[in-house]
Amino acid sequence: RAERLLRRGEVAGPPPPGVIAQQNADGGARCPYAETAMSSSGATSRMLCYMVFYGLGETTACRRGVEFAWQHQQPDGRWSEAPVPEAASPPPWFIPGHLPVDLWVTANMAAALAALGYGDEPRLHKAVAWTEQHLLPDGSFPGYIHTSYGMAAAQYRLGATERAETHLRRALAFLKPETDVHELLWGLLCFFIGSIPKEHPTVHAYLSQLADTQGEDGLWPTVYGDAAEEMAMEALELLHAYRYLT
Repeated sequence: RAERLLRRGEVAGPPPPGVIAQQNADGGARCPYAETAMSSSGATSRMLCYMVFYGLGETTACRRGVEFAWQHQQPDGRWSEAPVPEAASPPPWFIPGHLPVDLWVTANMAAALAALGYGDEPRLHKAVAWTEQHLLPDGSFPGYIHTSYGMAAAQYRLGATERAETHLRRALAFLKPETDVHELLWGLLCFFIGSIPKEHPTVHAYLSQLADTQGEDGLWPTVYGDAAEEMAMEALELLHAYRYLT
């Protein structure tokens, strides 16, 4: 698959197996980090973002994922993780009823739904408004940078470029030489499905750091060592999707 990427200079055709393999019969996706088969709103938001990237927006699997999303949106516009058995041991970023988790999940779901063409859907705008009301004076959100990534994409897709700039500036301020490739990839995926041009200073900075930090072994250093090969493939796909490699 890597050889095909380098030869064609574009995003690979079929997505990696993990993009859809975790999808349940209810349309949602299972959390790969918890010992439960229950569908997760966060995992579903990530699945839908990848489906946009791989051109799967018209597939039955994607439509089922969108149906799951609308069915599990909360009355105030957010998405939250459903309670799971204590033995499932979800990681901190998938804990139910935790504001930073609700923020990144809602922002990434909004990014995916905006990219899938739901820009006129009031439920999407309600999700965006719920997230934006938690913006802090310094331009960040409580918790994870991934909220800023998702909101940059959603607002850019919705034509609210000034609002998107707030989140793009925050994403740029977050970027440091030691930033893990996991965050680089997450940000670039959101920026890509948000149609934010690669010439934008934030996107360019993320692309440049991604291209410059590949190791001699072809992999990228990461604290998520077990996923290094998968992340390397995703890095190549994003670099080629942006036409960044020559």
